[in-house]
Amino acid sequence: MALYLINLIIAEIAASSAVIFIKLSTSHPLILASYRLLFAAVLLTPAYLVEYKKHFIHYSIKNIKYSIVPAVFLSLHFITWITGAKLTLASNATIIVNMVPVVMPFVSLLILKEKLYTMELIGTSISMMGIIYLSIFDFQLSSSSFKGDVICFISMVLFAFYLGFGRKNRNIPSVWLYVVPLYYFAGLFTIIISMIFINPFIFPDFRNLIYILGLAIIPTIIGHSLMNYAVRYFKSQTVSIINQIQLLFASIMAFIFLKEIPSVHLYIASFPIIGGSIIVVTSNNRKKYKREM
Repeated sequence: MALYLINLIIAEIAASSAVIFIKLSTSHPLILASYRLLFAAVLLTPAYLVEYKKHFIHYSIKNIKYSIVPAVFLSLHFITWITGAKLTLASNATIIVNMVPVVMPFVSLLILKEKLYTMELIGTSISMMGIIYLSIFDFQLSSSSFKGDVICFISMVLFAFYLGFGRKNRNIPSVWLYVVPLYYFAGLFTIIISMIFINPFIFPDFRNLIYILGLAIIPTIIGHSLMNYAVRYFKSQTVSIINQIQLLFASIMAFIFLKEIPSVHLYIASFPIIGGSIIVVTSNNRKKYKREM
């Protein structure tokens, strides 16, 4: 279990870099979303082929259909997340997307019929106290960023459904057999949506190409793939709670690369966020131990 937790933390650190690449890039949000997904899919295709040969007895091409619905949610999440992140502060965008634990129990109940245990509810409540604290003292609401904030909220709900489906499809033999078709479908779906608004086939310049590759490799291949691996072993609510540490790492990266100085409120909020995460993870460990006994 410790190894799975380490993988999840690595996933969250990697995913937290997304807002930096997005803010640095000058490409259209739809270009960033579609190329990010398609580049990730292409780069991971060899892994898919290796896993397909290994698991062909228990996996057929028909299983690809399980990646379609979550791919739609991922595509819409990326489109709204990238659009919203460009229209508001990096700290605002990250605070909103970290509200996933609020809606995740409802999504889990709807999709998976999973309910929260007492300690998970306590840990979630404590962790959300940090997010609520930031919302009160550090969230910068203004007319210029309001539109971006609303779009980020929609993106957060879409992300919750995407995580829920990742948990539901955990029985697919290999995470690569799940995420590679998912990235292809999501990329193609995003391209189709892009054609309504822009010409998505204009290739980015070298600088933006580097940022897109960074988005594909770090927050997508490493971040999202490991998150989908994590929901095979942790409940969706647990992953959404650990996902909140993105707020801390994204703020540190925003300070380094964007010169956005984090306020003292971030440090105060980090204590309940981390504390609540520890409670949720340890309560899951205890339940797993009891089942094995």
